[in-house]
Amino acid sequence: MSGGGFIIKVIKMNKTVDWNELWGINLLNASWRRNRENPVALWDKRAIAYNRMIASRTAQTEQIMNKLEIRADDCVLDIGSGPGTLTIPLAEIAAEVTAVDPSSKMIDCIKEKVKKAGYENISYVNRTWEDAISGIDFDNIDVVVACHCLIMPDMKEALRKMNAAAGRRVYLFRFAGITGGAFEKLWPELYDEKFRPNPDYIYIVNILHQMGIYADIEILEQRTTRIFSSCDEAVDDLLESFVDPPENARQIIYRYMKKTLESKNGALCLEQDFKVAMISWHK
Repeated sequence: MSGGGFIIKVIKMNKTVDWNELWGINLLNASWRRNRENPVALWDKRAIAYNRMIASRTAQTEQIMNKLEIRADDCVLDIGSGPGTLTIPLAEIAAEVTAVDPSSKMIDCIKEKVKKAGYENISYVNRTWEDAISGIDFDNIDVVVACHCLIMPDMKEALRKMNAAAGRRVYLFRFAGITGGAFEKLWPELYDEKFRPNPDYIYIVNILHQMGIYADIEILEQRTTRIFSSCDEAVDDLLESFVDPPENARQIIYRYMKKTLESKNGALCLEQDFKVAMISWHK
């Protein structure tokens, strides 16, 4: 209808956006999924190198730990524990910690640290979060923590399960924005296609909202610094992250590293700034 120079358009509202469906679509289409039908095998392969790398990120770990309200009598569930990045510092505070990770090699990394430190309050669940069984693998949990492990295709069900498991508090940590780093820069040249990032934290916030959970959000600023003895070492490290890379991948990555690595105190450094969203709620 029009009149007096004004045009009025009638817009038919679409049904409510299904954020869980959007999450699943974008997760499965993300570039990191390329040729990774078995991500557990990849993490088994990279466990030792990843454990070595994560050991240098003490500042990031301390920042996250300072955000967690953990009591001395708490039982904590550490989902996607990896090599024990948070499991070990959590065990220094909480009464009990249960580490859940599908990679047996990552669990082995935690056990090696526990053996050296003498912790007796850590138990292990070598399963995906989807396969972990309440009442058998974990029970009487006060606090649930899931840090950089939220890659479940059915995020709504994964969140429902976390919320049901927690007696008092849930803490989730997820990258905010595009954090592809070297992947984002190299992907078009390696695969002749645009880099597609993982869905970031806002999907999870909206899924929770549609579940009736109104979470607190805090954005953390973080920086990682990787140190290498040579450009070839940096290339080898990054190549391990690609499954079935093209034949000329080494040359492409080498050129990128030569331009990107910075020389500091006799070593080569690769730095990246990024943002992490802490999503938390009380029960």
